[in-house]
Amino acid sequence: MRKVIVLVNTSLGSDSRVAEELRKIEGVKEVYKVRGVYDILVKIEAPDPDRVKEIISSKLRKIDDIRSTITMVVTNDGISALA
Repeated sequence: MRKVIVLVNTSLGSDSRVAEELRKIEGVKEVYKVRGVYDILVKIEAPDPDRVKEIISSKLRKIDDIRSTITMVVTNDGISALA
């Protein structure tokens, strides 16, 4: 299973509506409104890289008021302990 994190910038005041639309997309597993440089963090899971690309290009980026995205591919399932 391919996992990616997408950081999203939205138009001013549209983050709640955009977050709700993101939650409806198949393959989107988690959506968080955040503060800082980005407005929303999205976790996507898909069976292969082509499906991830389709979700991001054909669905996520077509939502009105999404101004920009940064996509990060997860290379492992987390760190078991921090030193």
